[in-house]
Amino acid sequence: MLAPVQVLADEDSTGVDEKNNTNVNIEMQGGDLTFDLEKNEGEKSFEAIELEELVGNENGLKKELSPFKKLTIKDARGTKEGYHMTVKADQFEGKNKKNKLDTGVLSIVEPDKEDRTANLGGSDSEVKVMETKGKIIDGGSQKIIEATKGHGAGINTFNFKEKHLIFNLKQQDVIADTYSTTVIFTISGQPDA
Repeated sequence: MLAPVQVLADEDSTGVDEKNNTNVNIEMQGGDLTFDLEKNEGEKSFEAIELEELVGNENGLKKELSPFKKLTIKDARGTKEGYHMTVKADQFEGKNKKNKLDTGVLSIVEPDKEDRTANLGGSDSEVKVMETKGKIIDGGSQKIIEATKGHGAGINTFNFKEKHLIFNLKQQDVIADTYSTTVIFTISGQPDA
């Protein structure tokens, strides 16, 4: 048969309570800087241009398109180094790859500064939307978003305005063809381009 055992602690002879501390640690591991660009699938082509309307028109012809819905940037690096995003496009090229349009025909309007959300993990409104209206993206890149040092952690979502991609052609010696380009968004882990 087992007998119950009772354990009693001896009191410190000085009458002072004894304390015992334990340190607890947790390691925070940084993640990635990523982005997602939600597209309007039905908005991939500008309306056709009739060369008859273009020739002799010194103002050129302008077409607008809304290919993007929203842009979501997630910064889970844990560095608060900031970041910036640029957008650029290749030169418009014809189907046969020989015909090209002059550069300087495509521009983008920045995402809406007011229609945005910042949530999940310390996002802040210090992430700046840069003014890009009228700035050319084929033939050079334009900065559209910037988080300065100490800002941008978490998730920031920006909605695009209607008709934000603008094609403005003034070139008179265009060869009839179907031209295309690729619009490229790039994010960099540094605040300044």
